[in-house]
Parts: sequence; structure tokens; C-alpha cells
Amino acid sequence: MMIQTNWRNPASVLHWLGSCPAEEPVALLLRHAARAPLPPDGVGYTLPITEAGAELGRELGRLLGRRLRSLRSSPLVRCLQTAEVLRFGAGADLPIVADRLLGDPGVYVIDEQLAWTQWQTLGHEGVMQHLVSSSHALPGMARPDEAARAKGRAGLCGGGDPDDLCAVVV
Repeated sequence: MMIQTNWRNPASVLHWLGSCPAEEPVALLLRHAARAPLPPDGVGYTLPITEAGAELGRELGRLLGRRLRSLRSSPLVRCLQTAEVLRFGAGADLPIVADRLLGDPGVYVIDEQLAWTQWQTLGHEGVMQHLVSSSHALPGMARPDEAARAKGRAGLCGGGDPDDLCAVVV
């Protein structure tokens, strides 16, 4: 069981966010905030973020502030909750767009049950490593390059103002 009591926003996120010129458009692609460990026999689609995850999201939202102009999220509970705490932290009054291309199941998953066996066999890091370094599809999943192009064609930030900071939560 994974137990982490000292959660922090990654230094790399804070570094790159601080390095982005305020006048330039930026898309920020994030994983959901901290959540409880996944159950051993399932994908945990309904797991919410933890209070520590909510605080980290609010903190990141405060750092984004008025630069946050658009929010797109996987429709999974923890992803929508992450988008909500980002919005709250930023003090932004904007909609959160739930997008199934970002998750549940997303553009990489063709057969949820078969794809889940890949996560059980390879683990999350193994599946992610495959997606960034291979061109062939794992069973139940799309070819990584084709899925990435499909996501790109759909537009991560929904075709909004190119000068807006967009946060995408997956």
C-alpha cells in the first residue's frame, strides 16, 4: 500500500510555470491531484482526490491566478475535482469542460478490460513508458502515435483564445 504524507507540487512544474512568459500562450497538461491508492482488483475510476491533493490543486491554482482561462478535464471524478480546486485556487469563474478524449477511456484505450490487463501486468510506469517510446499498440490499446495525433487534432484547449493559459487535467 502506498502511503505518502509529504505531498508537494513537483519542482519541475513550479520551475516551468515560473519560466513561462506571462504574455505567451501556454497549455499546462497535468495528472490529477493526489488520490488514495488504487484497489488491488480495479481501476479506481470513482476514487476522489484526497484533502492533500485538494490543497495542492488550490496552491497551484493560486500560482496560476488570472492566467488560468480554460479548463478541460477527463470526466473521471478525481480529474474533475482537480480542475475544480485549480479553478477555486485561481479565483477563476470559468467552466470545466469534461472531455472523454482525455480519459474514461481516452484516446489510447480501445478495449477497457484488455487495456486494464496491461496496467496490471506492466504497472502504470510501464504503460506510460510504452506510450512514449513505442510505435506498436499494446493489447486493448491504440497505437501511441495515432492516438497522440487524434488528441492533437481534437485540440487540447478546445480552440480558445491562443493567448490563454489552458490547464488540461488527465
